[in-house]
Amino acid sequence: MTDEDAYISCRPEDRWVFDKLLIANNAKVLAAPREIPVPRKGEYIVRPIYNLSGLGLGASKMRLTPETSEVRIPLGYFWSEVLEGVHLSVDYTNLKPSLTVQGIPPKEGLVRWRGWAKIDNAFAPELPKWLTNIATQYKTINIEYIGGKVIEVHLRGNPDPFDKGDFLKPVYEGDEIEGEFVEAPEPLVGRLGFIAEKTR
Repeated sequence: MTDEDAYISCRPEDRWVFDKLLIANNAKVLAAPREIPVPRKGEYIVRPIYNLSGLGLGASKMRLTPETSEVRIPLGYFWSEVLEGVHLSVDYTNLKPSLTVQGIPPKEGLVRWRGWAKIDNAFAPELPKWLTNIATQYKTINIEYIGGKVIEVHLRGNPDPFDKGDFLKPVYEGDEIEGEFVEAPEPLVGRLGFIAEKTR
């Protein structure tokens, strides 16, 4: 299931989870719409408030000041503090972690991830209390974290093919394909699929 499918099929009253600014505010991440100036000069993440395509499309890092942030940030986007720490993607099935993967972030930019490694569910954060009600409405939801803070909530499970291997290396246009290639169901921004590796 994609986020587009989830948006169409979910209960209308649950569509607030697609609002990434609202998620940031609930997760106590410093963030606001473009019209609210950043509190101080520095580097911030700038993202679309809505992005059903995934992969961090449209996100970037910007150096902003209170005087320039509204001018530089596009309409429909928001700014947030830069979070540090491990990036985890966790499926919760019937309120319990059922799949936990750790992301290896891009060397540059925010889109071309280097890989995702399946790890033990013992490393998954406990389901946040403010998301318990939404999690009871769906068999499986997916939550993404950076440094233990929620950054995204999805009303579907992780769509990546971890049944093929416990380490998935994205394959982009122009990459050499060495290993078991699994085609992406919906190629995005030049991502064709994955090399699936079994490391256990």
